[in-house]
Amino acid sequence: MYGFEERDGENTIARSGNFLNQSLGYNSLESGDVDLQLAESGAFDESSIYQMARLNYRYNDKYLLTFTTRRDGFSGFGSDKKFGIFPSLGLA
Repeated sequence: MYGFEERDGENTIARSGNFLNQSLGYNSLESGDVDLQLAESGAFDESSIYQMARLNYRYNDKYLLTFTTRRDGFSGFGSDKKFGIFPSLGLA
């Protein structure tokens, strides 16, 4: 199994409080208390790719051993290590 995904987005946050005039609402954030005002914005552009493999072993029609490994690559990982390997083992 394998896959690839790209994501991007933008966000803006603005808030205030303790308004002198409640009738203006969010149309006049600057009229709120200066200590409660906040303005932030950001953006992201990221991509990921993955590969996964699974191996099942059945013994005596009673026990099941499952080994799974996943290799993920992500643009947000450090520049010297863009891929990680994540193994798992299950017994039933």
